[in-house]
Amino acid sequence: MDAVVVSPGGTATTALIRYLAKHVRTNCPEDKDGLKHSPVPLRVAKTIFLRDTTRRSGQSLLRRRYLRSNALKLGGSLWCLLAPRKQLLSIWEILLDCQERRFTALPPDECLVIGIKDLRDSAEAIASFLEIEDPKFVSNFPITAALGSGGTRSVPTE
Repeated sequence: MDAVVVSPGGTATTALIRYLAKHVRTNCPEDKDGLKHSPVPLRVAKTIFLRDTTRRSGQSLLRRRYLRSNALKLGGSLWCLLAPRKQLLSIWEILLDCQERRFTALPPDECLVIGIKDLRDSAEAIASFLEIEDPKFVSNFPITAALGSGGTRSVPTE
C-alpha cells in the first residue's frame, strides 16, 4: 500500500480514495479494511488526513445515517448507539478532537494534513507527497467544490 486516506467521515474521503487508486495503491473506499476512519495512525503507508475544520461532518453523517457507526469507528463507546442526537453530536466533537490530535502530531513526511476547505486546491501537494509524477493527476483532480475552512500543511521538499 502506498497511501492511506483517513478522516472522521463526511469530508469527501471516498472520492479522494477512488481517485488516488487510479495512481497509487491505497485503502478501500468502502472501508472494508477498516483504515478509512481509523482513530489512530497505523503507519502502514504515507497518510493523508482530511481534517473536519468546519465541524460540519457530524451533521453530514447524521443526515446520511452514518454518524453512530462512524462514532464507533473513531473509538466511541456503545453509548454512541443509544445516545440522543444532541449528546451524540457532543460526543462526536470530542472524538474529532482526539483523532485530529493524533494525526496532526505525525511528522509531515508521514502525514499530509488537509483541511476540507482546501481539498480542491491540494492536488499538487498530494502529488508531491505521494511522489505522483503523472501531470494528469493535477489537471484531472476531481474535487472541485470548497467544503469548509482549514488548511493544508505543507510538505517539506528534499
